[in-house]
Amino acid sequence: MTASGWPLRRAAPRQTGKDDPVEAFAVCLDCGADIADWRERLLPIRAGSLAVTEDGELALHVECEGICDQCGGGRAEVRVEGRHVPRA
Repeated sequence: MTASGWPLRRAAPRQTGKDDPVEAFAVCLDCGADIADWRERLLPIRAGSLAVTEDGELALHVECEGICDQCGGGRAEVRVEGRHVPRA
């Protein structure tokens, strides 16, 4: 399985240290838009399928009618990725 390949509007995942933050987010698989309030709109997830992202991380593909506000699409990808934050 592979992920959508849509470009994300986030920094690419990097090797993270144990204190670096992790971000959970969802994107539309039809248009690539971020899905606002995805936790409230998708959880609890009734069924999904695991996918491997372009960076080798796991993602969850979920179908939910009208989940995307931009295109009205019904397919989302939920990701949890580490983000390296430069220390000051």
